[in-house]
Amino acid sequence: MVRRLLIAIPTLVVIALAIYLMLATAPSNPLGALANDDRISAETRIRIMQTYGLDKPPVERFYSWLTAVMRLDFGDSFMSHSPVMGLILLALPNTLAVVGVAYIVGIVLAIPIGILSATKRYSVYDMFATAFAYTGFTLPTFLTGTLFLMIFTFGLHWLPYAYDSNLQVRDLASLGQQIKQSVMPIMVLGLFDTAILTRYVRAEMLEHLPLDYVRTARSKGLREQGVILGHVLRNSLIPVVTLIALGIPTVFGGAIITETIFRVPGIGQLLINSISTGDIPVAAALLFIFSVLVVAFNLVADLLYAVLDPRIKYA
Repeated sequence: MVRRLLIAIPTLVVIALAIYLMLATAPSNPLGALANDDRISAETRIRIMQTYGLDKPPVERFYSWLTAVMRLDFGDSFMSHSPVMGLILLALPNTLAVVGVAYIVGIVLAIPIGILSATKRYSVYDMFATAFAYTGFTLPTFLTGTLFLMIFTFGLHWLPYAYDSNLQVRDLASLGQQIKQSVMPIMVLGLFDTAILTRYVRAEMLEHLPLDYVRTARSKGLREQGVILGHVLRNSLIPVVTLIALGIPTVFGGAIITETIFRVPGIGQLLINSISTGDIPVAAALLFIFSVLVVAFNLVADLLYAVLDPRIKYA
């Protein structure tokens, strides 16, 4: 595991360099356009370059940015002139309240659905579960989100159209409003996550059920529930753990399409806005954070492998 950690460090440095170069050379950089604008004086242009460090060599600028990032200092936004970390922390609760909850719902529903679908193979339940999984997996979130809006907002008038990020939960009435405005995006993302995970759980369970160790466990007189949960499920979850662990960074990245449809001002929406406006500090910070999360949860998945399968050892 120490070796994996040592490999992760240069990996993150290379990723940070790629992100920085990609965004620093982007044509949508508003500072680059401003610094080359003939309508401003040479003194103002120089002052702009010095303020944002654009007068320094690229290697020095990258080093300064990377050392600041190590201190969780991502600088200020080009557009709002606010600290980048403050903008991220402002958007994070909205993402966790919607996308994070949806992901948890997807995991909680997918595991039992996948187990029952595999143990009752070719039954009516299995056919319905399989049809649900394939339908939820193939339907894009922008389509299900639009359908939910047409049914529950414009048709039945049960749920609000847009997400109100200024809503503060102080009593039961405001809690009800928070639940109502979160239901549709959670349903859209929860349906998608449940469908994907259900397919994997069912497939892995079906692969392990006919194996010799399952027959041996049954021949020892173990109850069927103990065989399924204590033996088959534990071994089946090893590849599923990778899918779950690597999916967690997408929670912080936000479901961009869903956040756009329901006007949720989360991390994903912040990333899209920063890229479209050329707000390099915000975009670079978010992309780097996502990269760190992906590498970190790869390591978490490796650790969970060893927990689920004692035969796996890491040097």
